[in-house]
Amino acid sequence: MRDVRVPFTVRWNRDAHSATVDLQGTTVQLKEGGWSEWVRLEFRVNLLVRLRGMVQLHLRRATGDLQLYVSPVNWPPDAPVVPISAPASFAGELYEGLGIYRTLGLGGGHVAAQRGPARRAGVHGRTCSAPSTTARVSSCARSTRSSSISSSA
Repeated sequence: MRDVRVPFTVRWNRDAHSATVDLQGTTVQLKEGGWSEWVRLEFRVNLLVRLRGMVQLHLRRATGDLQLYVSPVNWPPDAPVVPISAPASFAGELYEGLGIYRTLGLGGGHVAAQRGPARRAGVHGRTCSAPSTTARVSSCARSTRSSSISSSA
């Protein structure tokens, strides 16, 4: 199996401690220490198969040297390539009620944060703040489930 890649361009402004990242028609401006919103990507596997995903970018450092972290690719919750919830429609319902959210799970980001360049870049701080997102998803999940159950009963 071959790697599927998404090229991107980074313009580094050392004086402003910032960088601009261009990928697949999306321009993301980051200040040192800042995180992007979710960026949607399309991976062309071959002429017929395209997979969609989403990532977040973190500009760890823009002084001295440039350190840019790209999160693991998550499935978009409104159009996952495989079911990511049970029932399969539940991920979309959460998306409608909550907006975009992390679908890889905390483990994916946590593993990256504990090993290699991500750990040295200090990404573990972002992983530690993720439970607030998890709490919002859990809260939305409870309200969506109860309204779905009551409307079908």
